[in-house]
Amino acid sequence: MAVDKTSAFKLHLLNEMSDRGVNDSDVSNGWDDTKRTEIKKHVIEYLNLIIAEANCPFGSTDVTLYSTAPANPQPPDVLMTFRLRRKSEIVKKGQTLKHGDAAGGATFDTGSGIVSEIFPEGASGDANFTKLVAGLVIHELIHIKCDTGKGAPLTDIHTAATGLDKAVISSRETMTDGCKKRIAPQLGRKVQTIVK
Repeated sequence: MAVDKTSAFKLHLLNEMSDRGVNDSDVSNGWDDTKRTEIKKHVIEYLNLIIAEANCPFGSTDVTLYSTAPANPQPPDVLMTFRLRRKSEIVKKGQTLKHGDAAGGATFDTGSGIVSEIFPEGASGDANFTKLVAGLVIHELIHIKCDTGKGAPLTDIHTAATGLDKAVISSRETMTDGCKKRIAPQLGRKVQTIVK
């Protein structure tokens, strides 16, 4: 994809955690429209830092929250799902993940598309819950674009000592220069994301 900066990067976030189906033991910070809107705001802030890089092929972002599954997006657009870890299709199927135990999220190449799930309960109790969940979204996005699927440019994004691409992130992590430089040119990488 040429770097023309005229198109928008589209991120589709599907909520499969009903407000009624999530109790305090799942997400102690709560899970409602207000929280999801704040998460979206933080995701857009992070994405704006990425698209500001000269080698990023996009000039703007479009982040949409869904309560029912949209059609699978056309690459390079990305679809990710908010799920409880215990309901994870990746974890449930016993997929062997390249990286860790998927406390806050998991991304897996099924062969017919990449499934990416965010587990908000992994951020429960954090004083900056919405910022941490947004960080988990960006972390899994970096997996999708940089180290998952055929032709991935990296084998492991977790080589960073700080930033949203290190193995375990907190709400204090920032979008480091190294992280931006890794993800920016890959944001246009065409990989199919799907919901399972």
